Amino acid sequence: MTDTTHPDHPHDEVYEEVYRGRRIRIETDPDADPATETAFTVHIDGRPLHLMRMASGAHISSVCHYIPHRDPIRVARAAVDEMKVGGLAPHHSHPHA
Repeated sequence: MTDTTHPDHPHDEVYEEVYRGRRIRIETDPDADPATETAFTVHIDGRPLHLMRMASGAHISSVCHYIPHRDPIRVARAAVDEMKVGGLAPHHSHPHA
């Protein structure tokens, strides 16, 4: 299901959009504890975007880690802006993931 009423604040379990030619997909995890876990996963063009949760509750990504965002859409869009014509490298698990 796609939320088309509030594109900057998706509340559905799955939200998709095309931003600057890139397909962004965000899936929420209703069982995640938002106080300690990332409550969503982000994919760009089918590849996972690694996110890191900050103590403030905001997130940064492995692509754009200078400006934290509370909204997953803004995290994904910032990564797309930073990637320009490149793409995401294959994701490898890290101990803090």
